[in-house]
Amino acid sequence: MKSLIHGILIVACLVAVQQPVFAEEQENVEELAERLIELGQMDATMEQMSDAMLTEMRNLAAQAAETGKSDVTPEQLAEVEAIMRDEMATLRREMIGPMEDMLIAFYKDNFSRDEMVELVEIYSSPTFQKQYRYMPELTGKLVHLLQGYDAAHRGRLRERLEALKAKYDQD
Repeated sequence: MKSLIHGILIVACLVAVQQPVFAEEQENVEELAERLIELGQMDATMEQMSDAMLTEMRNLAAQAAETGKSDVTPEQLAEVEAIMRDEMATLRREMIGPMEDMLIAFYKDNFSRDEMVELVEIYSSPTFQKQYRYMPELTGKLVHLLQGYDAAHRGRLRERLEALKAKYDQD
């Protein structure tokens, strides 16, 4: 009988002890998700990407002006750039909260606490942080590269669609 009572007491103690630990782990998961977002430098990355987009816009405007394909004055270009900077800053302010909420939910839904601890360790490493610092530059280069392909693709697409239209116009 004493063994049964001891066994029940031990089980009761284990259950009682596990409840706060579970609540603490759940809170810890939220903190881990927030730490992952912080390590991802989302706001800085968004700012660097918008800067890369503005730089690309300036480069395209300069190329258009050099080839005579644009009559936009430097003053007009400065006004457009100011509007774009303002809109991008507004977008970052408005989107940062919803993006963080979405990312926290994503991490909580898809990663265990142990996996999140491991991710924090990986994201905290100097090598990963270096990669994050270069990511906006790489993204800007990719955007520039893709814009060249996009222009060529649009030209080919337009030619093919015009040929198709001509085919049906003949029928």
